[in-house]
Amino acid sequence: GAAAFASLRAALPLAERIIAAMQGGGDDPEAAASDLVKSECEKTNVKLGDFLMPLRVAVTGSRVSPPLFGSMRLLGIKTCIARIEKAITHIGIHN
Repeated sequence: GAAAFASLRAALPLAERIIAAMQGGGDDPEAAASDLVKSECEKTNVKLGDFLMPLRVAVTGSRVSPPLFGSMRLLGIKTCIARIEKAITHIGIHN
């Protein structure tokens, strides 16, 4: 619903930063991405799960998937952004 839509809208600009964090994350790129997302959730007072689940579904197409940040790293920024934008459009049409 509305919470998922808001989370996805927030995820779109953050997705680019997540990929950048992973690319510059040294030995543990997924930890770098996780730290970034946790920090953003704290700043915006959004629960981690409330943010990650819509993002996971948008990026992977499933509520159950391999680790999200590893999947994002493998898919790449263009694919992730395209999938998030598609999910935002889909949710917007159905709200």
